[in-house]
Amino acid sequence: DESLANLSSYQWLLFSSASAVKFTLMRLGDPQALTTLKVAAVGNETAAALQRAGINVDVVPPHGEDQRGVGLAQALGSITPGTKVLFPQAIGGRPELTDALTARGCLVDVVPASQTIAVVPLGPVPPFDVATFASPSAFSAFVAGAGLSYLAGKPVVVLGETTAATARAAGLIPFVAEAPHGEAIVAAVARSLNA
Repeated sequence: DESLANLSSYQWLLFSSASAVKFTLMRLGDPQALTTLKVAAVGNETAAALQRAGINVDVVPPHGEDQRGVGLAQALGSITPGTKVLFPQAIGGRPELTDALTARGCLVDVVPASQTIAVVPLGPVPPFDVATFASPSAFSAFVAGAGLSYLAGKPVVVLGETTAATARAAGLIPFVAEAPHGEAIVAAVARSLNA
């Protein structure tokens, strides 16, 4: 709330997820307050969430594998040292974007926009053909709540290498979506069912 009350002190506002957009705009109230800032989105789905709210998006990395924090840092290549950046992010979010911008001399304020909390108890797991996980925390929460045995013999599709590493550490061989968006997840699900 304090950062949103002082938007005029920032030059850039970064979003790494559609949920960060949603929760930030809920706290802000009036999206028009963002018109004085340059806005960057990590990918097309995050940019679409901003555009639906009437917010102009100045920078989006190219479609595909670059639509992650590292890709956004590269797309912000012209940002100059001393630039003040507001970055609403999920608690426990990945640090690559912040680290890259800080290394360039930017002043990055990372503020909590959301937090992933496991549902306890998880409840009965319905019948399924493929399990999909979009984050390491979602995978870990599912395994903690339901057990790894529910995934035995079923294809597991994950969004990104970080989630894939968590699944591999649990002994699984996941299918990894080639990019962090819905179309790539659907393609990975199709691949998993045809394997």
